[in-house]
Amino acid sequence: MRLLAASSTVVPDPTPSVQVRNSLTPTLIAVFRRRGFAIAEDGQAVPAGVHHLHCLISRLDNGDLVRLMLDDATEGSATRSAFR
Repeated sequence: MRLLAASSTVVPDPTPSVQVRNSLTPTLIAVFRRRGFAIAEDGQAVPAGVHHLHCLISRLDNGDLVRLMLDDATEGSATRSAFR
């Protein structure tokens, strides 16, 4: 899926309680903002047609597995040791 930055709003799903201390989610949100996407904040009314972003981070022995889902479709996953 390809989104147009200037005309797309992204709503991050709430971070699961077991992952509230991860530093990747705020970094991803900052990257979206820098690239021109509007980010809906908690409790903010959102317009129709917004895109929902879900980020799930799993710890592995050799790094972290990061899965990104946009509008309930897996858009990407990567294993990274740099996220530790």
